[in-house]
This record gives sequence, structure tokens and C-alpha cells, in this order.
Amino acid sequence: NSDPIPQGESGVFSDLVGQMDLEESGHLKLETDQPFIFTARIYNQAPNGTFRQYMDGYTATHGLSSGQEARLPQLVQNGSFRANVGAANMGSSPAAVRFTLYRGDGSQVGSFTLNIPPRQWRQDAEPFRRRFGINNLTAGYAVARVTSGSGVIVYASVVDNNTNDATTFPMKR
Repeated sequence: NSDPIPQGESGVFSDLVGQMDLEESGHLKLETDQPFIFTARIYNQAPNGTFRQYMDGYTATHGLSSGQEARLPQLVQNGSFRANVGAANMGSSPAAVRFTLYRGDGSQVGSFTLNIPPRQWRQDAEPFRRRFGINNLTAGYAVARVTSGSGVIVYASVVDNNTNDATTFPMKR
């Protein structure tokens, strides 16, 4: 949408992805010549309603750079819930993020790296289970460390296996 929003007002844009005739997942790049606040409500349509998540808007300057890290709390991987981790590279060069997974007691489960091209994102579905065979975790967390690149936003989600309703956990520095 290129219609201006007057200063001090807000706008709601329904189904931006659908307006662009896309059925993709990813992140949106918004450009403006004025300061603004952007948030998103992402949802899936289900037979009995919608399942929603809230996401903050970020600029590349909010992201992590090489050598910086953030934590992703409240991860669960068991018969009732599944945890995913991911990262968006808002920078102009490739990025690499090393995720180290931990149990709630602080014992390390293992590590892996996601390589992310410029202006793209990657999600790793159920790394506790798929990468390390753990499916009985009631409390865990991840530490994400950027090993190359800049402007990287990391996140986690925990999905209810019965409803597919997700909760997103933004990075905590």
C-alpha cells in the first residue's frame, strides 16, 4: 500500500501477503521516510476460528551482529508441544547463527548452525527431537550466537500439538 498515513494516526492492513497474491512465508520489508512503529498479527484460519501470533517489527539495527548472542526461553518438546527456532537476516550479506540447545537444568543438549542468505529467513523445526532425539523436554532454552553477518533477529515458537496454536518467543539479550 502506498497511501500515506498521516502523522499520529495508525493503519491496519489486512492480509498483506494475500494482497500481493502470495502464499509464502517469510518477512516483509517496509520502507518509509518517517519514523514508524510496525507490529503484526499473524494467523492461521481453522474451521472454528483463527490461531494468532503477535510479532514486533524490527529494523536491521535491532538485530544481532557477529559475536553477539540472545536467549530464547520457555522451550518445550514432548508429546503435547513442539519447539522451533529460527532467524531472519535483515542484513545485506550472508549470516550464520549457531543455536545451542539446553535443558531447563542448564545441561547442554547440542549445537547446530543455520546459514541465512541476505534478506531471508530460516526456521529449524523441532531441533530437540529431530537433531538430538529428545522428545521429553518440559523446560528448555536456546542460546543463539551470530557467527557471521549483522541485522539478525532470532526467535522461537512453541506449538500445541493438539491445536497447532503457536506461541512466539522473541529474542532476549
